Amino acid sequence: MEAVVSTQSTGMNNLINNFPLYLEEKDMRKCVISSDVEYVLSLLHHVLTVGEVQVRTILSQPISRVMLLALSSHDTITRRVAYTCVHKTLLLVEEEKFKEKSMCLYLLKMIRNSIISTEERLPHLSTYFLGKVLHALFLP
Repeated sequence: MEAVVSTQSTGMNNLINNFPLYLEEKDMRKCVISSDVEYVLSLLHHVLTVGEVQVRTILSQPISRVMLLALSSHDTITRRVAYTCVHKTLLLVEEEKFKEKSMCLYLLKMIRNSIISTEERLPHLSTYFLGKVLHALFLP
C-alpha cells in the first residue's frame, strides 16, 4: 500500500489545527498518523538555509503558520527550532523584493522584538492570530 503525502493546503491546515498529518492512499481513504512538528520545522529550516525557494512562496503557504504556532509549543526544542526558522525567514525577507515585504518585515520584527529569551513560550492565541495575519497578507 503506497501512501503519498498530500501537498494540498488542507493537509497542512490539519497539521496546524489538530497536529495530525493526513496521508492519502490510492483508494482515497484517509488515515491519520502522528506528526512530528519538530521534523516539519527542521525541514523548513533546511529549505530556508538552502535558499532555493523564494521566501514569499514559503510565507504564503500554511507551513509559515506552523512555524508561528510552534512558538507556543510546550516543548523547548520545538520552540528553539521555530525561533531559528523565524530568524532565518526574517533574514531572507530582508534580502528579497516582493509586494508584501514591508508588512512581513514588520510582523517578523515585532515577533523578534517581543521575545526576551529563546526559552520563552508565547501565548497560543497570539501565535494563532499572528499566523492568521500572515496568511491574510497573501490573500488577493
